[in-house]
Amino acid sequence: MTSKGTTRTRLSVLVALAALGASLLLSAADASPEGAKPNVETAPPAEPAPAAPAAPAPAKPGEPAAQATEGTPTQGDAPQAAADVAPAQAEPSDEKAPEATPPEEKPVEPVTGAFGLTLGTRFEPSLVEKVLSEKPQGYRVADKTERQGTLYRVVPKSPDPNFTEYTVATTEDGTIYRIGGELADAERRSKCAVTKEIAASLTKKYGKPIGKGAFGEWYAFRDFTAEGYRGVRLYAPRCKRGIYSISYEDTTLTMGPLPVRKKKGEDAAEAPGQTGDAVSERSTAPAESAPGPEAVQEAAPAEPAPAK
Repeated sequence: MTSKGTTRTRLSVLVALAALGASLLLSAADASPEGAKPNVETAPPAEPAPAAPAAPAPAKPGEPAAQATEGTPTQGDAPQAAADVAPAQAEPSDEKAPEATPPEEKPVEPVTGAFGLTLGTRFEPSLVEKVLSEKPQGYRVADKTERQGTLYRVVPKSPDPNFTEYTVATTEDGTIYRIGGELADAERRSKCAVTKEIAASLTKKYGKPIGKGAFGEWYAFRDFTAEGYRGVRLYAPRCKRGIYSISYEDTTLTMGPLPVRKKKGEDAAEAPGQTGDAVSERSTAPAESAPGPEAVQEAAPAEPAPAK
């Protein structure tokens, strides 16, 4: 019994070893390249990324610099690329831009009068709101003789808020040759800023003054369309004490037209005492008339500056 059991055990071991060997042979056959049959298609391998070009090594002294190969960017390529991308600038044109025309200056106005009164007209009380007073007023004519006119103090129909008193001077036949306005502040406050505003208004209306004081103490405007002197004078030497005056005057009505002197070398006979060096233009200096009371007050000298 013992021998039979041992024999059976051995047979069982052999069978098991044979089965194990067969299975090993089958596994080896499946793992061989010839017997491998993939069930799923594999993706093709990815192409390798191109390597970045290496920067050229700096050339050693005495050796020529390495030339860049085609397709390799160089330092000079960057500005060229930027130029290709930048928009093209317009080429300069030979045509000149039209010059800006200056604004047209407003033509100056002629001096005709003020406060609703006109120079050269005959004075009538109906021309003003009220006649406050009248008195004789002397004036000179072209031959330097004295004539007797009239000075009126009036309330005009068109007063100016910058003035409080108004005068009208006439010739012996009643023709208005001067119109005046005055202001004397009762509290003696400075009115220099007001006189500068008046001067600016006169400049805008009659053009640049032909003369003015260094500190704005007087201004003179002239109407050059008149044959003689016709203009406006603003006096303000005492504006710090609230006193100033204005005068519209046409001396052509008293002195007549200004004389026209001959050119040098004219063939026409010269008047006695007249030289050939005289100019042809009319004298720009106004003819002087006899000063009235208000003119004396206007021409009073400025107060002296306090001593330091």
